[in-house]
Amino acid sequence: MKKVILMMAVVAGATFASCNNATEGEKQMADSVENNAENTAEQMKESADATSDSLKNAANAIEDSTKKAANQVEAAGEQKAEEIKK
Repeated sequence: MKKVILMMAVVAGATFASCNNATEGEKQMADSVENNAENTAEQMKESADATSDSLKNAANAIEDSTKKAANQVEAAGEQKAEEIKK
């Protein structure tokens, strides 16, 4: 996140600098910085999406495991109740 903010600050600075009769080299540098910032932002978004998917899968696995354990506990409880009745 810090990298993105820093990149955006550099892009903003380069943009303001290029507004004052920028040379072609300055424009190319500003474009390069902007492209780098966009690429970094896209990579971060993809990484966040992958992390989100991974967390969702882990949460689903935990939920399934919890349901299975609850069913086992319930079955064991019912079995004990039947044993006590006898």
